[in-house]
Amino acid sequence: MKKKLSKITLRALIIVFVMMFWPSVFANNASLPGNVNNPNEVQFAPGEVLVKFKQSTTRPKQELLKDKAGVRKTLEKIGPAKKQSIELLELDSNTTVNEAVLKLENKKEVEYAEPNYRGFADFSPNDTFFTNQWGLNNTGQIIDGEQGIADADIDMPEAWQNIGSISKTSVIAVLDSGIDFYHPDLSANIWQNSDEIADDNTDNDANGYVDDIKGFNWADISQSSFFGKQRRFGSDNPDPAYSDIAQTFVGNGGTINKIAIRLKKNGSPSDGISISLRSERDGAVLASADIAAAQIGTSAGWIEKSISPATKVVADTTYYLVIHTDNADALNNYDINYNLYGTVKGDAVLGDAFADGYMALKSGTWTEELQDDIDFRLSLDSQKNGKGGGIPRDDVGHGTHITGIAAAKTNNNEGIASVAGYPENAVKIMPLRVLDSQGAGLQGDWANAVYYATDNGADVINMSLSSSAQSQTLQDAVNYAVNNGVVVIASAGNNGGNAIRYPAGLENVIGVSATTNTDALASISNYNAFVDLSAPGQDIYSTTPTYQHYFSSFYARRGLLSYDFRSGTSMAVPAVSGVAALIKSKWPTSTPAQIQELLQNNADDLGDAGRDDYFGYGRVNAVRVFDTTPPTLTVTSLSPDPTNRFPIATIFTFSEAVKDFEASDISVDNGTVQNFSGSGANYTADIIPASNGNVFIDVGAEVAQDEAGNSNTAADRLTRTYCILAPSVPGTPATANTTNDNTPTWNWNASTDSGAGLNSAPYTVQWSKDPLFLSGVLSSTSSTNSFTHSQALGEGTWYFRVNAKDTLDNTSAYSSNGSVVVDLTPPTILQILATRNNSGYVRGAISLNTNVGDNVGVTNVSYYLDSLSSLISTSNSNPYSVGFNTATASNGNHNILLYAYDGAGNSNNFTTQLKVDNYKPKTYARKTRARRVSRKKAPRYLRLYRFYRSKRLKTRNKRTRKLYKRRASKYLRAYRDARRNIATAKIGWKVRDPYTGNKAYVKLKIQKRIKSKVRARRKARYKKLYLNYKKKYQKNRNRRLKRRYKKLAKRYFRAYRRTKTIIYKTVKVANYRWTSINKWRSYTYRTRSKGTY
Repeated sequence: MKKKLSKITLRALIIVFVMMFWPSVFANNASLPGNVNNPNEVQFAPGEVLVKFKQSTTRPKQELLKDKAGVRKTLEKIGPAKKQSIELLELDSNTTVNEAVLKLENKKEVEYAEPNYRGFADFSPNDTFFTNQWGLNNTGQIIDGEQGIADADIDMPEAWQNIGSISKTSVIAVLDSGIDFYHPDLSANIWQNSDEIADDNTDNDANGYVDDIKGFNWADISQSSFFGKQRRFGSDNPDPAYSDIAQTFVGNGGTINKIAIRLKKNGSPSDGISISLRSERDGAVLASADIAAAQIGTSAGWIEKSISPATKVVADTTYYLVIHTDNADALNNYDINYNLYGTVKGDAVLGDAFADGYMALKSGTWTEELQDDIDFRLSLDSQKNGKGGGIPRDDVGHGTHITGIAAAKTNNNEGIASVAGYPENAVKIMPLRVLDSQGAGLQGDWANAVYYATDNGADVINMSLSSSAQSQTLQDAVNYAVNNGVVVIASAGNNGGNAIRYPAGLENVIGVSATTNTDALASISNYNAFVDLSAPGQDIYSTTPTYQHYFSSFYARRGLLSYDFRSGTSMAVPAVSGVAALIKSKWPTSTPAQIQELLQNNADDLGDAGRDDYFGYGRVNAVRVFDTTPPTLTVTSLSPDPTNRFPIATIFTFSEAVKDFEASDISVDNGTVQNFSGSGANYTADIIPASNGNVFIDVGAEVAQDEAGNSNTAADRLTRTYCILAPSVPGTPATANTTNDNTPTWNWNASTDSGAGLNSAPYTVQWSKDPLFLSGVLSSTSSTNSFTHSQALGEGTWYFRVNAKDTLDNTSAYSSNGSVVVDLTPPTILQILATRNNSGYVRGAISLNTNVGDNVGVTNVSYYLDSLSSLISTSNSNPYSVGFNTATASNGNHNILLYAYDGAGNSNNFTTQLKVDNYKPKTYARKTRARRVSRKKAPRYLRLYRFYRSKRLKTRNKRTRKLYKRRASKYLRAYRDARRNIATAKIGWKVRDPYTGNKAYVKLKIQKRIKSKVRARRKARYKKLYLNYKKKYQKNRNRRLKRRYKKLAKRYFRAYRRTKTIIYKTVKVANYRWTSINKWRSYTYRTRSKGTY
């Protein structure tokens, strides 16, 4: 018997384990509302709420409700493209999700409000045959005619949901009959030796093993009879006589150095036997060995010979052993042992123990015996360690089946799920073949494989094999593995008794017994003190090789070629190994002792209470290993706080399903519990308040347990203030007596509340033209003691009243009525007048007046120039006349704006145009010179005149006649002017006045320049006086006289300068009267008088 850990040691390990691992589990989840590794916990996004308002709720009302609920902004809208009626809201930092939900869901305008719940993928593998795997998830399904018991399993789906993230990929070394490397459910999870180069016949990583890319093989390639028979060989009788026997096998990449067959001789054969290795049955010899007749005994035994040369057989390639003799004697010959295909179980024809090959007999031609095989053994040379080699190819089916239970690819829409197949990359399998083709092996090889697994990175060693012998060599290997952090797990054996089997019975090995789908001990399972744990082991569905193998022939198949049911403690071990590997993947620093303790402490206790010899510490429960989080309890209520609801509906929500929660576990201060119901994670109860005031609801710790046995933590206290007191009646609303404001504002004295406090929008306001409020009543709400109508009121007398409610909707009576008269009719403006109207223009000071009327009387009339920013004046009495000086305005067109106001504040306006002209016309004249025609040119002008006149009379062309007429007239005028000696001047003039149109009253005066002799004499006299006094000023020394002379000199100098000797005398006036202006005109002046004009 192996030694057990003492209670003191166990306690010490528990403390160490908790200190080492639990902080890392919880540290990453501090900011979230619960453990994100536990999808069973009710979680939601912090600071977010989903709300749907009723269709009738206006947008302003929605915004008001969101503001009062502590909403910071709308993150997005949810719903169909054309009808996104659900809003995702972000809350401000001072508002919790529960507070916002309660505030919103209690409003009649809200259809519903809820947290933005967090969800998880409910992991249930999609593998095709998962329903056959009762050991992982027992739903009570029938397996091989046996009705299962629900939950008699290791709870893997629940464990997968709770494991969370992993920290490393663990390696399970499976010491068994090898593996089908090409199985679709296994190939992706096979360990790779990254330090080795494939097929280069070199030990690249110097670990003592050549080309160990995917594990190693210590077993020979062999077949030894389960149902042994003998075949006569080398005889000429009976007929036919066989000269050659061939046996096929599949290569594994190893190097064959020895061949052994089991045979005997009869009599004294003259010729020996030769054995050759070939790639074709009749092909070239790759290697050979000879056995002399003298070396063969008379009783059946193994004869082993070295072959030459040692030959590497390519993996997954078929080879032939051809045994030949030239002996042909009926009395002196050989018998070679072989396995005869026969009836094994019932009427089924079974028993091909070496389905990987077949035997053929030659008597002239070859005859194939596809179900029969000779007894043979091919020894492999590892080059360094002397034994083993090649890949651990499984021709039995046992190792492939074990591997699938522990680490088949999970959730790949194919085949089965495995214990450690999820999360992805949680585990890899290191296949190490230590059992031969008949499932037998040597403990020396087992020990070698344990050392190999430990030195090459294995975390868990799975040994689904046993022996009745206790080996110290194997114990030393196990101790080496455990001391290097490797967990070793082995099967209890399939003898169905209390015999101790090894290595399960060794120290530091976790021994595993097998259970059924009803949580009973499997009938084949051994039991005794060496059993530490139990796990499902009867009728276990798992992977088998995708090619013919020992299991597929020797046992009746109940599944596909690549999947089948098998039973045994061998099948229980990988369930434990898989959980151990997941522990190592999640918490890489855990020791073998800590892993064993975690498995034992969280097992489901079966059989006698505590540990027993049949189930050990119990059947493995994976969810209890990974679900170490105690259930949390959240107590909420549909009733707001404070509340007047009776009773107070209360919800008790655990983070996961629990048991044993009862009404008596709920403590209520100022109330009682009624109508308690619920199951799993959700419970409800009605709380009956005893009186107004605070109602406290508490649930303590450790009143309920989850499936993993974790007790709940205490819930936060839920407090509800119960109140049915109504607020005081508001004061009478007041507003103006008469107004033109059809959206008036009402004010009243605020209400008070000594109970729950006023609602966020406590006032309901009503208005109507009926003082009794029996008809035509309209209403709205207000958050303050003031209300402004959002919709216009019609003319007339309106009555208004208000009541108040608290946060619980307790409502006061209505106030007394307030009233207001609404007048919306503006004054009537008949005409606006302006005085001093000259041809449409005004200038200087004028008077503005109007005729205005109104039903309630005009209060004032204001006049504006062009805009309301330029007030002319205001008149408060009829006839509403004001003065206006047009000089203050610019010349041109202006608008006079008139605004009239009545007593209700209604106004009307009228606009008229006013033309202002205070601009004096400006005149302009161009310089010109008078030209006198010489008398000497008169004869020439006369000739030209006569010439063109004659031309005009002679020509018939109208256009030419006109030209000649104009020229004749021109020279006639010139002739006359020359005869009379007249001077002609063409005077250009213009009058500019932009404001009175294009006409003005114009007179043109022509003046002649005349030099005045009187003025000339006066000017000479002033000059003489100036020079005289200037001279006196310069010569005189008397200051007083100097000042006098200086003053007189300046006076006469100025008089001299002012006196003009040239004057102008009007000689002609051209009176144009009203004529066109604002353009240049000309006037021709003719005179005989000389001079300047």
